[in-house]
Amino acid sequence: SVHVDSVAAAYSIFIDSSIAIREAGDDTEADLSSPEISLAARAAIGSSASALEISGAELRLAAQSDSGGVRLLALDSVIVTTQAELSGLSITNSDGTAAPAVLELISTGAITIEADVHNNSAGDVRLLADGGECKLIVNLENLSGLTLIREE
Repeated sequence: SVHVDSVAAAYSIFIDSSIAIREAGDDTEADLSSPEISLAARAAIGSSASALEISGAELRLAAQSDSGGVRLLALDSVIVTTQAELSGLSITNSDGTAAPAVLELISTGAITIEADVHNNSAGDVRLLADGGECKLIVNLENLSGLTLIREE
């Protein structure tokens, strides 16, 4: 597993873990800060107890887990896109045996979806744009549950 606490880069961050990407300490500060963040993990990204906090000016994000949940908290507006050979947000469930897992992206600003969002584990997809719009630009596929929330 990769445990992150405070990683910053001027251009991009790419993390590929054979197990999981988790927060090193439960806090509200950005664990990863860069204009481009790409995350890939076999088991999970973040956890139900502690989402991975991300930030960056004009933040562009791609994240993929094979069999576990994805839980991210963007401290800025975020664009879900394709980069670093990853596309959008996904739980791939490549071997078809994953238990239902949650794919969740919460943003304190707007969320713009420019790439596919897949949850092939039959779990929920949750997108929460707490401080702005949630713009869906592509189709969402393979979802058993979808929650889009905009709080005023």
